[in-house]
Amino acid sequence: TRATAFTLLVTLPRVVIALLMLVGGSYFIVAADNISDLILNALSLEFIIHTDELIYSVLAPKNLRMIVSEVHPLQLGPVWRRFRSLFKVVTIVGIIFYVMLVNRYLLLPVITNMKIAMTTMCGGDINFVARRYSDGVVRTVDPVHTRIDSAENGYSYCAVLQRTGLQGATLDNWFGKAI
Repeated sequence: TRATAFTLLVTLPRVVIALLMLVGGSYFIVAADNISDLILNALSLEFIIHTDELIYSVLAPKNLRMIVSEVHPLQLGPVWRRFRSLFKVVTIVGIIFYVMLVNRYLLLPVITNMKIAMTTMCGGDINFVARRYSDGVVRTVDPVHTRIDSAENGYSYCAVLQRTGLQGATLDNWFGKAI
């Protein structure tokens, strides 16, 4: 009837917009690199979700808002009342399923890329010392096979070696025996 058609005409676009916001918001939340970005992204999504209500509360005349507040919600028919608990279960299962999909297709690739980047940047041969010189050039040396005679360069190398526990980290090895 007319009530069903009107309900579908109003409800269907709202459901489509809500689903688009769900998918887009998931991408938006997953894109956060740190906790502050995550909080800001969540707050901006909250603002976007409630923008229609803000516009309504500002632009709608007061008497129209009073009339709308007096309207009672549509009552479900006896057939729909029987499926109310089933609808709740389906909603919970749907949310769990969606979270699993987001984890699998959005979060897992990001986590995998982070692990690959960490392995690439921090894995491999880490038995070296790097130093940035005043000319801006970064030089690396093998601390085991290199002896530095200058106290200016040697102390920073020695400090890094001592901190990392690499061989050759004693002052005697780097500067010779103290007199």
